[in-house]
Amino acid sequence: MAAVLPSHEPEPEPEPERIAVVAVHGIADQRRGETGLAVALQLAAASGGSVRSHDLPLEVRPLDAVLGYSRWQPVSWLERASKALQQSWRSDFLDPGLGGAPGSGAVGNCAAPPADDKGGADVGVRYTDYLLAKAQSVRDEAPVDAAQTANVSVSQVRAAALHADVFELHWADLSRLPGSVARIVAELFTLMFHLSRLGLDALSVADKLVDGAELVPLRGVQRSANWLFSRLLALLALQLVVCALVLAPALWLHAHLAGARAVVCVLVGVGVAAGAVYFARWRWLPALASGVVLALLLGWGLAWQDWGYLALMGIWLVLLSAAMVALLRYCELRFRAVFGVGLVLFALTLTGLVGFGLRADLLGKGLGAFTAPQAWVDGSLGTLEAVLLAHALLWAAFALLVAASVVLSEWALWQGRRARRDHAQTLVTARLGLFTSAGAFLVCQMAAFVLVSWALRGLLDDQGYTPWWFESGYGERMASVFVQERADGHAGSFALVALALLGLLGFVALVFAPSVLRELRLLGAPDATALGRWLSTGYRSVERVVRYWGWAVAPCAVLAAAALVLAQTRRLGWTTGEWIGSACLRQIEDGVAQLSTQWLGALVLTVAGGAAGLLALSKVAIKQVQAARAPLDAVLDIDNHFREFPRKNISRVRIVERYVALLDHLRQQGYRRVLIVAHSQGTVITAELLRYLQQRHLLGTPRKRQDASANQVDMQALRHWLDSADLRLLTLGCPLRQLYALRFPRLYPWAVAALGDPAHPQWTGPQPAELGLRHWSNLWGSGDYVGRWLWSARDDKGPQPLQVDESSYGGSTHEGHDAQGRGWKDRCLGADAHTHYFDLEQQDVAAELLALTRA
Repeated sequence: MAAVLPSHEPEPEPEPERIAVVAVHGIADQRRGETGLAVALQLAAASGGSVRSHDLPLEVRPLDAVLGYSRWQPVSWLERASKALQQSWRSDFLDPGLGGAPGSGAVGNCAAPPADDKGGADVGVRYTDYLLAKAQSVRDEAPVDAAQTANVSVSQVRAAALHADVFELHWADLSRLPGSVARIVAELFTLMFHLSRLGLDALSVADKLVDGAELVPLRGVQRSANWLFSRLLALLALQLVVCALVLAPALWLHAHLAGARAVVCVLVGVGVAAGAVYFARWRWLPALASGVVLALLLGWGLAWQDWGYLALMGIWLVLLSAAMVALLRYCELRFRAVFGVGLVLFALTLTGLVGFGLRADLLGKGLGAFTAPQAWVDGSLGTLEAVLLAHALLWAAFALLVAASVVLSEWALWQGRRARRDHAQTLVTARLGLFTSAGAFLVCQMAAFVLVSWALRGLLDDQGYTPWWFESGYGERMASVFVQERADGHAGSFALVALALLGLLGFVALVFAPSVLRELRLLGAPDATALGRWLSTGYRSVERVVRYWGWAVAPCAVLAAAALVLAQTRRLGWTTGEWIGSACLRQIEDGVAQLSTQWLGALVLTVAGGAAGLLALSKVAIKQVQAARAPLDAVLDIDNHFREFPRKNISRVRIVERYVALLDHLRQQGYRRVLIVAHSQGTVITAELLRYLQQRHLLGTPRKRQDASANQVDMQALRHWLDSADLRLLTLGCPLRQLYALRFPRLYPWAVAALGDPAHPQWTGPQPAELGLRHWSNLWGSGDYVGRWLWSARDDKGPQPLQVDESSYGGSTHEGHDAQGRGWKDRCLGADAHTHYFDLEQQDVAAELLALTRA
């Protein structure tokens, strides 16, 4: 009898461990859900799984800083003005008495750590805590319901051997509004004035952290130049716009008085009726009746030909003043002391309009002279002359400060090298910020002046004007001719500067051109090594060009200042300047002005036409040129990363709070393995946060708050979870080394520090252990103009952040361990640029994602 063997059914395989994947996008215009879904699709394609997506409501609570922030609360208007001036001069982070409080003696978040703070948190971590403290000070003044809700896109990837939940950290809504042309234009103007301050702050931090005093005189000169440029010259240029906004309506209203009177009456009547219904809850019939009655009364009052014209202009000036106050308040949130200085200059402009308008009042009519358009022409153009005179003198002072900054930067570099301190990268950053801001502003101002002159030319054909300063020997002439001459002369005075700036921008564009063409897929796949060498050589050349360019700028700036001053002395009848070459300067000025008339008009038409086209196409245009805008987005992201104002809406603080809330949610859900996938600026956000969480306890003991338990994330529990979890990081196009360590070496020395890898003793790069990571992989394209390698051996090519083993361009993989045994990996994906890492065709990225999700 045969034995019956028991049957054994195969045991079911255990469910794979749940893995949390955090996807952090890089381009600030990215739409919510795109990056998370792209990462999920790559994982699903590599593992043969499926994807399901949903939204997760995430409660985001404010995060308090560890260190205190001694904020000065001024009472009187004089104290408020003093505080605004101090904050416009330097960052509170660089002030030993934070907030500028007289005699506060607070140390707080000062850039230089106290002398007894050995082994404490580094300056970058202190800056993050300082921004948190700055935002916290606003919440303490006006407590609100702190908790907010953010919708997080979640994509579940399910395969036989993979259960991954992809959570997207979307931060574009906290940085810049996606796809809005108006918002992008506003950010560009903010960036134009803030780049100078960004370079200055990099210089000031370096001065705080070095033992020598070679940077002190340069810091003072560059601070003066930055303040003169951003607070006086920029606001003076705004007064030129005010003159145009007074003159154009004055002439138009006089020519179309009847129609303007009817339009104003209708608008007032409709506005009063709508206001009565909306605010006072009136019924429509009595509200309309009241509006009609008021419109009729206003029409009767404006029926007087002369005084009705004056009343309409008075209404326009009130509206213009209200708009100016609103604009200055908006700017004050981003640039301190703008409101006070701008208000004083605007008051002087209005005073000049009245004073110059009355100077030709031969009949003694007083303000009645403004019932005729000639008084408005005299007032506007006379004030315009005064503004242009002040502009010329201040630009001369600014040019001398620029020349002094170039000389002092060379002296500081020489002194630093004698003391074995290298300031080269910091000095290039400071110089690049100042030159770029001032040059871009000059180009915009020149274009605006020419456009305004074109707009006013037709209105001024029938008006005469007698200049009181510029070309006063000619007597009265057509006002349109005077405005055209001033536009040509003003633009011609700075055409050489504009040409030099365009030359520098052309060189940078040449460096980026192959990468951008590859980005747009207008260029076939080039040789990866050749593309990498081209970009690296271009970056090193930019460092040298910016420095050597300064040697040419300094004498040119002195000559420009001399030409501006001598031009004014000639109008006073002084001839003492002839012996120092004023005749030669006049010839140069005339030649440059003639050159300006040949190219500036074409430039203005191109800029105006392009801007109008973008505004017309709006989001369609933005979507189509997104890849071409990536270099500009990178600059905007860097600038936004360091902004301190407005205090109520510091982007970096809000991003940190959302990131912490997401990590705490993963902790509460019991995830033990976390993979963070970050692209571009998202890699910097991630690295900064993880370093802050690792070093937060080194800052000290957090202050006790009564509502902390109800409104705060348990940071101790979060830190314990991060230390015990299997935390891994994949970065793509990471700019930590190529941009941040290059341009801000004192804030990011850890990105190029000694790695401590026994197998690679000469290699430098960030240590994964300092971020609490078990493993860090970095993938990049050889033509990525934003970020490429993170780890490299030292070589004799400077600067250090751009040192690279050229075999990396060919796709070879470099990997090893840091001093604590945590793994790192660095690999080039070939000849590609910056925005295509998450394409499904990127199989190497998908393979690395899948490898990092496994044990």
